[in-house]
Amino acid sequence: NMDSIEDRDLLESISDEVYALVKRYNGIFWGEHGKGIRGQYLRDFVGEVAYQSFLDIKHILDPGGRFNPGKLVNNSGNLYGIRDTPFRVQNNSGQLEKAYSCNGNAACLDYNARNTMCPSFKATLDLKNSPKGRSEILRAWDQAKNEGTEYEDLEQQAFSSLDKCLGCKACAGTCPMQVDIPEMKSIFLESYYSKRSMPGSARLAIALEKYAPIIQRYQNFLRIFDRKILRNAFGKFLGLKDLPGLTPPISHKNVNRLATFEEAVAKDWNDKTVFLIQDPFTSLFDANALSSIAGGLEILGYQPKILPLLPAGKAAHTNGARESFARQAKNVVEQLNIVAKKGVPLVGIDPAFVLMFRGEIKKMGMPQNFELLLIQEYLCNRINLGDQWPVLDQKADIKVFLHCTEQSIAKTAAENWQSVFEILGLNAEIAETGCCGMAGMFGHENSHYEISRKIFELSWTEAIEDDKIHYATGFSCRCQTKRFANQEFRHPMNFLTEMKAKNSEMQSI
Repeated sequence: NMDSIEDRDLLESISDEVYALVKRYNGIFWGEHGKGIRGQYLRDFVGEVAYQSFLDIKHILDPGGRFNPGKLVNNSGNLYGIRDTPFRVQNNSGQLEKAYSCNGNAACLDYNARNTMCPSFKATLDLKNSPKGRSEILRAWDQAKNEGTEYEDLEQQAFSSLDKCLGCKACAGTCPMQVDIPEMKSIFLESYYSKRSMPGSARLAIALEKYAPIIQRYQNFLRIFDRKILRNAFGKFLGLKDLPGLTPPISHKNVNRLATFEEAVAKDWNDKTVFLIQDPFTSLFDANALSSIAGGLEILGYQPKILPLLPAGKAAHTNGARESFARQAKNVVEQLNIVAKKGVPLVGIDPAFVLMFRGEIKKMGMPQNFELLLIQEYLCNRINLGDQWPVLDQKADIKVFLHCTEQSIAKTAAENWQSVFEILGLNAEIAETGCCGMAGMFGHENSHYEISRKIFELSWTEAIEDDKIHYATGFSCRCQTKRFANQEFRHPMNFLTEMKAKNSEMQSI
């Protein structure tokens, strides 16, 4: 334990003995990756003249001592300067454990635009906007608050940094220490907004999700008043732009929608039945994705049943309204626990919604007696059971763009989609892209518009400049390509319904 004085003394004494032994046999006390001797023994190893030269060079190139202070050239006279360096300061609150777990490995300082890791850092190239930087400022804020010292300035710095976090979860899925910045951002914002008014854009997102079932019930009526000019005016008032409009709800004619959860429990279902779990934003603003998945499943021989819409509190979690999030999450988990007793697979529509059950909701400690699957996970399960699907006589080249959270958390997502299209006899490419830059309400906020555009341009602009048929698994991704590339992406399952429609047209001719 490097925070223990006794253990530091023990490490030094062991290290001193090893160095003495190595020196006795004229060996080299090699440092990390063969790049030099440990700093504590450098003066003795190279001699006073050479060591003084090292000190001079260090002072010229790093006068402020900012780069790895005490690691190689130091005057402390102890191993790596460990007596002068705090290691992991203990987290008194317990809520920000992952901020204290950050060990500075810097896997988050990723410059490859095609990787999902931390899009806000890629766009700004500012360390403060990386998981590493955010962990440091969160630790400083948390320590100051726990110690009762002045922390308002630290709080504003933390807010400024976290405000640019898109909540993509790449850090949680890719960092070796699983430093989950979106979870800690939610915890921070709960404290931050307890003393301040939450902005209107956040309140709108929370309200839209919370009241989504009611909005869906009157969706056709509300669309009468849903005009672009009104949305723009309303958005301008709240500091938002390019807000999506309500789409026509899925009709009862082409999909089987269950009226209540009780109906799902009361009936008996066969092994081809699958329950589709709606998420608020897809059902309200991109109902085509829901009907594409339902229609595609029917074409493949399955019997999809759409369960009633229930919010799970993602918007509330994102904006720090954690009590509201907990209530919504508890409700949906309790309902799905009851439905899961029927043994029917549960499949979600949008990856961000599905993976919330494996992340944010799981961390709340609510027991889940079910597994909510991504559509490609369900289909791969059916492939493994030996299901036979029709092979499509279609030569079109397809390119599928995955949601960034899907890439980061569901590690087999790309492989699963490849398997699905391969069985169908289709030539499909999984695009190598990072985040699209939308992330729910983030890209709609005026203050984030430019960073949202830059993130999109980092990897998506080039990736869509080909002649392939493009599909995207995420609702946010489809919104982003529409506004920045003027391309109408559909959900990948839409390909099946398109093929069925074309075949019906040919037969009618």
